Amino acid sequence: MLIGLDVSTTTVGITALADDGKLLGVSHVSLGKIPADEVGRKGDLVRKALSVYVSLVEEHGPAKVFIESPVKRFSPKFSNADTISKLARFNGVVSFIAYDVYGSEAISVTPAEARKKVGVILRKAPKGTKHHVKKKMTKEDVIAFVLESHTPDEVGFKKTRYENWYNWCGDRADSYVIAKYGTLV
Repeated sequence: MLIGLDVSTTTVGITALADDGKLLGVSHVSLGKIPADEVGRKGDLVRKALSVYVSLVEEHGPAKVFIESPVKRFSPKFSNADTISKLARFNGVVSFIAYDVYGSEAISVTPAEARKKVGVILRKAPKGTKHHVKKKMTKEDVIAFVLESHTPDEVGFKKTRYENWYNWCGDRADSYVIAKYGTLV
């Protein structure tokens, strides 16, 4: 069994796949309303969400956990040392929780590496496109990749009243890509 985790301090996407790539479950944990310094509270919610999939281990074998590696470098105007530090800290907490729940060390993978390996094709943004627009395009492309194989209901994707995907759909989609990567390595 494969577990894919997309970790941020506001939302954690979780996907469980059988070793053959069959979808076993997709979920997310919303953490945005919990203050950033309450890492223990956030970790407790992640532990509860990961524990839901423990019963699948008996049926599908031991879990291999793949986790999106945290940002390691600065991006002007979009990250600073404090942000990178908080994300790395929380990523470590989630990695430990996954080890504690499944008995498996989390294997870190960059989003770009996972997307390339599974065949996600990203649109090229025109020169001068703002960072937040590029980021939105990437999320849309990853969601579209997931929807090539699954219906929105199968992966729990929902749209807002304005027909946009909720932000957490991107986190679920990213966790799916991370788990799918595990089927290929």
